[in-house]
Amino acid sequence: MSELEGVLRRAAEQVFEGLCFLEVDHGAREVPAGWDLVSSVGFEEAGGARRGALVLRIHGLEAGDLAESMLGSEEAIDDVLAFDAVGEMTNVMCGSVLSAYMGARAEFDLRRPTVSRGGHGHGCPSRAHRRVVVGLERGVAQLELHVDHPGESP
Repeated sequence: MSELEGVLRRAAEQVFEGLCFLEVDHGAREVPAGWDLVSSVGFEEAGGARRGALVLRIHGLEAGDLAESMLGSEEAIDDVLAFDAVGEMTNVMCGSVLSAYMGARAEFDLRRPTVSRGGHGHGCPSRAHRRVVVGLERGVAQLELHVDHPGESP
């Protein structure tokens, strides 16, 4: 496992276990053909040296399930609030990954998260530099770091 893959795994653990109270399993997982949720946060380093996106793909859990776990709600949560919660999860993961891997002194502007149901892709301009898959109590998540400058290491 590379250093960056370790950073991605820790970010997934922190959010799924710390915010959503879902146990993470790092055993081998099969990647599904399609995803139930896709969320991404774009970023750009101050000065424009590096830019890209962190993409979270989830299979087996709906936005409402994640939001209910995150917010501790026993009542059904509407789609707007549920998508906001998933976007915030992705935002927290992105900040954690950028700080841990790029350095705490690096400054990045994060774009507003986008969240959608289903799909195979999510409009990222580059191939993923690194990708990790983690199992969840009910499902699987894939976290990807994309960087626009393929010749430059993220």
